[in-house]
Amino acid sequence: MYAEREGFISTGDSSSRSNQTGFRWASGEADFDFFVEYSDRRSVTAEAYGDIFGLVLLAHSHLPTISVEIKKAYGVTMGKNAARFRKIMLGFPGFDGGTEDILKRFH
Repeated sequence: MYAEREGFISTGDSSSRSNQTGFRWASGEADFDFFVEYSDRRSVTAEAYGDIFGLVLLAHSHLPTISVEIKKAYGVTMGKNAARFRKIMLGFPGFDGGTEDILKRFH
């Protein structure tokens, strides 16, 4: 698998029959878990851990931007640097606030 050659380890089904797989960096504590789905349209989801826990990055092959979302679940506490990291990411071209940006348009 290409991911393993580049220093990642598999975290999901990557068989030839499956159209999805998961992976993370092999060294040290993982900052992100990546989930890739490849069917007609490709998508990548990256869930953050550690001090940036609570961020989710979403990329779809048919869209020009990467969404930087906040994982909202009951009882979830964001990592201490999650909000700062999100703000930095949103300052780069090609990143957007995803669902939050869409909802702001209606208010």
